[in-house]
Amino acid sequence: MEDPMNALETVGCRLAEAQDQVLEADPRQLARVRARLLAPPPRPVPLGWGPRVALILVGAGAVAALVVALRPAAGPDPVGFRVVGGAAPVEVSRAIAATEAPVALDFSDGSQVTLRPGARARVLATTAAGARLALDSGAIDVYVRPGEGTAWAVEAGGFAVQVTGTRFDVGWDPAAERFDVGLSEGSVAVTGPLLGAGRRVAAGERLAVDVRRGDVRFDTVGLEMAEGAPSRRQRRARRGRGAPDAAKQIEAAPAEIPDASWQELAADGRYGDAMAVVDHRGFAGLVAEGGAAELLTLADTARLARDWRRARVVYLELRERFAKTSQAARAAFFLGRIDFDRRSAYHEAAAWFERYLEAAPRGAFAKQALGRLIEAWSEAGEGARAKAAAERYLSRYPGGPHADFAKRLAGG
Repeated sequence: MEDPMNALETVGCRLAEAQDQVLEADPRQLARVRARLLAPPPRPVPLGWGPRVALILVGAGAVAALVVALRPAAGPDPVGFRVVGGAAPVEVSRAIAATEAPVALDFSDGSQVTLRPGARARVLATTAAGARLALDSGAIDVYVRPGEGTAWAVEAGGFAVQVTGTRFDVGWDPAAERFDVGLSEGSVAVTGPLLGAGRRVAAGERLAVDVRRGDVRFDTVGLEMAEGAPSRRQRRARRGRGAPDAAKQIEAAPAEIPDASWQELAADGRYGDAMAVVDHRGFAGLVAEGGAAELLTLADTARLARDWRRARVVYLELRERFAKTSQAARAAFFLGRIDFDRRSAYHEAAAWFERYLEAAPRGAFAKQALGRLIEAWSEAGEGARAKAAAERYLSRYPGGPHADFAKRLAGG
């Protein structure tokens, strides 16, 4: 089959030869053609305003049509979110803390995340398919509305929970390096330390990882998490209709003091029981007699039992008596967290984070301390100091969890 372009060239050559033959046969025709070619172009006929406007409109319409045709089609909007009862919107990557009461986040796709008291979390990013969350500490309850293409993720420490639609809770204690996730509906895939290629957790199951001890536990969850179990509201209603005398007797029963030492109980994660033993032995005596390591353990136990006041007392005692130790540096970090999260004392919190970074610039909590320092100066209204801390953070941890927030403050 002949190439169309070659065929066109052949026709053009033949036409040109025929024209040349005609012009050579008639010199007068050649002269007329030469005169037309050398003549000046005719002056354009001026157009009135009507035709001019018409041409302009036609041209503008053509340009607009071209822009629309070339512009890529807009994708679906990312899911939105808000703090229930919050007056102002929350920025992506901004820390959200639950103090004395739970804090709920509602998402526009019908999903919900509830921070339990003492928890701290951030929404790192949102897409049309879902959101990526970071749990800095504490525990959250998550409901992800199932749907085609749904993709959610929760990051906690070095762990990641991949979600497509389910109901579950996640807990992370950065100090003790303990992670757990429990499922009441659906399933999730979990990756992280000690989990190899990852583990799938289904409804009625709980995965608990103690990184420090190298321990991984996989159990069935209790009644509260079991599929089909009554909700908290239903259980409260049933208790309200139940036998009040029995409930009063239970409430009035004296608490039993465990036989184990408070250190053993704390090591098993039974922080409330550990503090009960501390009270039985005498809190003030333990503080006065304890060494640096024992005071740090006692302060951490009180903090994890949510006894913020006594935790702060012990951390301060540790700082005063053992100022140059690694335990004192760690105490500075947790004093900063308590002052920020529990007391909203942002200037004091910033000072503690600075002290920690000065004592342990490459310590286990250095990245967290510098990120929290940005937040503390920002919340304190110290814009210049927040910007300086943000620049420090980006120079050291350009891909860290506070990087997006730091870039906004640093103007990057």
